[in-house]
Amino acid sequence: MVQIKTTTILIYLLAIQELSKEKEIKNNDLAKVLSVSPASVSEMLAKLRYEDYLDIGFQLTDKGKKFIDDYKKGFK
Repeated sequence: MVQIKTTTILIYLLAIQELSKEKEIKNNDLAKVLSVSPASVSEMLAKLRYEDYLDIGFQLTDKGKKFIDDYKKGFK
């Protein structure tokens, strides 16, 4: 199991969700939005895929979607 902070998962998943509404996402797009290096994005994407938050590419899995939904429910 890979240790990823909950806030980091949330930040990446929300950014991916928003960017994917506009266009096809590339690692550099995500790096710019999050102000991190493209290498850091690649590393985190691998971890998120390993933990089943993302499919190949930038598709959120059911687990990833549920993670975001659970977060948003906390603000209702």
